[in-house]
Amino acid sequence: MKKTLGFALALSLFSLPAPRARAMTMEEAGAKAMELIEGLANIIDKDKDDCDKMAGDVTKYTEDNAALIKQLNEMKAKRTDADKKAWEQKYAERLKAVQQKMMAGAEKCSKNEKVRAAFGKMMH
Repeated sequence: MKKTLGFALALSLFSLPAPRARAMTMEEAGAKAMELIEGLANIIDKDKDDCDKMAGDVTKYTEDNAALIKQLNEMKAKRTDADKKAWEQKYAERLKAVQQKMMAGAEKCSKNEKVRAAFGKMMH
């Protein structure tokens, strides 16, 4: 009886409407974007000596984060100049660190066709 009741309760939960996702604020979007950039920097730094591996890892990272990237790109189109300036100021130090971290790998693999294709997918 308990198993049947538990099963019925579990089934009833599936019939409830899913809770609505709250819209992401610009502040939250900025933080998520910075996290994505830092994750990408980690890949570029880690794979700087193997461009083909970098391409595969960037592609997987892009695929794994596709929904978030799409959402952030939609929000990016709506941001104001003030939003952009606030983000750049808030994350200036982290962006500088990311640029330094990526430099060697980006320079080494910038002409690799697989890497170029992986970054092309990320931008679209």
